[in-house]
Amino acid sequence: MKRALVCGAGGFIGSHLVKRLKREGFWVRGVDLKYPKFSETEADDYLVGDLRDPAVAREAVDARFDEVYQLAADMGGAGYIFTGENDATLMHNSALINLNVLEACQRRNSKRVFYSSSACIYPEYSQRRRQQRQPSGGRGLSGGARQRVRLGEALQRAALSGLPPQLRLRCARRALSQHLRA
Repeated sequence: MKRALVCGAGGFIGSHLVKRLKREGFWVRGVDLKYPKFSETEADDYLVGDLRDPAVAREAVDARFDEVYQLAADMGGAGYIFTGENDATLMHNSALINLNVLEACQRRNSKRVFYSSSACIYPEYSQRRRQQRQPSGGRGLSGGARQRVRLGEALQRAALSGLPPQLRLRCARRALSQHLRA
């Protein structure tokens, strides 16, 4: 039986992904700060924990998974995310989550890691409308969303480079730290 890990399994997308993977015959472990709000999880195993903590990420990835879905992020609702006042915290927390999960996966030789950000699905007109409302002339995406998009780009470049997984992780970390300093 194939094994899958869903990080962010307590959220709307993650909880539905768990259901889909179960229908496809996977053994599924979910991990999140919380259980799904509107239905019971269908995961075979569920870990309530904070992936900003490397020990929790290692506990979540305590074995090799055939597929890992990294959907976890620092979320606090639109009122928290879109004010611009929490961008540094969002970027820092999401970076910790992403890097901890990737390092844990690399240590367990999980070869298939799917990284996604819900920020990538907002339509362009919605982003333009938000940008027009920002007095500072922001770029349309919140800091946390920009970080997740940039990390995704860095991971994609590293994966396409043909580097071994250890070096890909280092390259992604270097690209992210350069972005955070900019």
